Amino acid sequence: MSIKLRNIVIDYGNSIAVDNLSMSIKTGELVCLLGPSGCGKSTTLNAIAGLLQVSQGQILFDGVDVTKKSPQKRNIGLVFQNYALYPHLNVFQNIAFPLKQNDDFQREIEKNNKLVKLEIKTAYRMGVSKASRKLKSKIEAELEKYVNLYSKEFYLMESDFVAMFKALADKYALAIYGDKELNNFRSRLFTMWFDEFRQWIELQKEEMYNEIISNLKSQSGEFKAALVSAHIKDDDFVKFLIQQFLQKLKIEKLDLFKRKAKAIGASVAQHKKILIEDVKSFRRLSAISGKDVKWLVTTEERDALIAEYESEAQALKEVFASQYDEIINQKLAKLKIIEKFLKHYEVAINDFAIDEKMTEAESENELAILNSKIKKYKLEIKKAVLEVAKKVEIESQLKKRPAELSGGQQQRVAIARAIVKKPKVLLLDEPLSNLDAKLRVSTREWIKKFQKDTGITTVFVTHDQEEAMSISDKIFIMNKGLLQQADAPMSVYEQPANKFVANFIGTPSMNFFDNAKVDEQRNVILNDQKIGKLKSKTKAKKIVVGVRPEHININGDLNFSEFANKKPFIGIVDVIEKLGRSDYMKFIWDKREVRVIYDGQTGINANESIKFNIQKGKVYIFDNAGDKPLLEVI
Repeated sequence: MSIKLRNIVIDYGNSIAVDNLSMSIKTGELVCLLGPSGCGKSTTLNAIAGLLQVSQGQILFDGVDVTKKSPQKRNIGLVFQNYALYPHLNVFQNIAFPLKQNDDFQREIEKNNKLVKLEIKTAYRMGVSKASRKLKSKIEAELEKYVNLYSKEFYLMESDFVAMFKALADKYALAIYGDKELNNFRSRLFTMWFDEFRQWIELQKEEMYNEIISNLKSQSGEFKAALVSAHIKDDDFVKFLIQQFLQKLKIEKLDLFKRKAKAIGASVAQHKKILIEDVKSFRRLSAISGKDVKWLVTTEERDALIAEYESEAQALKEVFASQYDEIINQKLAKLKIIEKFLKHYEVAINDFAIDEKMTEAESENELAILNSKIKKYKLEIKKAVLEVAKKVEIESQLKKRPAELSGGQQQRVAIARAIVKKPKVLLLDEPLSNLDAKLRVSTREWIKKFQKDTGITTVFVTHDQEEAMSISDKIFIMNKGLLQQADAPMSVYEQPANKFVANFIGTPSMNFFDNAKVDEQRNVILNDQKIGKLKSKTKAKKIVVGVRPEHININGDLNFSEFANKKPFIGIVDVIEKLGRSDYMKFIWDKREVRVIYDGQTGINANESIKFNIQKGKVYIFDNAGDKPLLEVI
């Protein structure tokens, strides 16, 4: 399931936790919301989950607006930072708990059992006749072709008309509210209109299947009349097969379309209510603050544009219905389903005459297989729990209480509970923060593998940039409620959007030198040395040079062609931390602290004088004004 956030604002009154946040997450991606404490990442996750209501903006799952939907209706799995396991329930009961609260789980069991009972009824009607089963297979194949003729054309047309309808709705929403200050209202109006069309499409599907059912009932009568006309004896077996097939259609399709149309209809009504309330609230707050709101159109012009849109939308629906009817009528004329039924039945008469019967054992085995497909609620819960317990590797812990588990095991139970109902989205709120360092590494590797195996869209919140870099397909970096950058991990590392991102990503953090300048020839000068040249002109009056600790070389490096500086800089060692394979050093240069990662075999002591060089192509140049964006890497 894809996730889109459009212009999300979460305002607590005295502070704005999330400010105009927009992001897009593709189906099957594992993304991280990364940032320091208080940046709004957990708040954003809770808004996606439905635990927090947004002040402005929209949240869409697969293009469906879920902004005002409750968490239960979003089909998400959520793992809290403290796991929130029920201490009085064992592991099995903790994992099973969401299934017992899930209406869809119960509904799917009921649907399966209805379909299986239809098959059992058909098996009893056919008895031990193999010829009946052969005829059933042929009749059902023709019925499937008949239904596919309707549905295939419908779905082909649907994709084209959805694109046309999107363009129409966006054109008028843009004309009424524009794409700047009132963009939030534009998004809401567009979504309301688009959902109205989606509801209409679902109702058309329901109507289409009702038409199929009506036509096939009529075909059943015509087939019987054709048999009488041809003086062929009929035992109503074909009529029975058609009735069974129609029952199957009702269970599989009609109920689904009705439920979806009803749900979308409720969403449309909610959009309309929210839009009216938001516009009123916006007017009221603007009046209180004395702010002059620049509406694009007057109320009369808005009403005229809405009427114009509704007229064009209705015309588009009529074109859809007209074209569809024309195509279907042409194809139905060529299908000649009655003739095919007669042909199969005439062959079947000969088959019945020499009918080979099933043995009693074969008949009993067929019924036993069908009966085994009947699902029992408690047994299905057990199967689902065991399946997910195997995935998260806790099969042997199911009888234990949470208090008897290690931190890593508790975390896996929390994930199992979140995914047992097969959600389309998995949300993880700093799930590794309670684990020790070694377990944190192994668990994040396991989460990465698990996510790839299941393909579930996953949003992972963390303040640990090492976790984010190692686990993510994409990282969204936030600070003070604002999105700073959204990109692949290595892109964020190599091309940080601004000074904040450069400082936040990387351990130890980047070194910054604000005593640099750019001359008229675009040469970057640091401490009276040229360290590179900008490719393009910049309006920046002041710049900041950034260099990562791993891109500074110390003592004994003679090949200056690899370095940005021509002559070594000189610093005084302040602190050394022995880490084993590589060591961490902090030295003083030009009254500044400079951090560096260096070869642990190099013999360097505190208070020594050292020479250091900056690697070429690893010098980051930032504007020193505003958000301090990255200008170039030289």
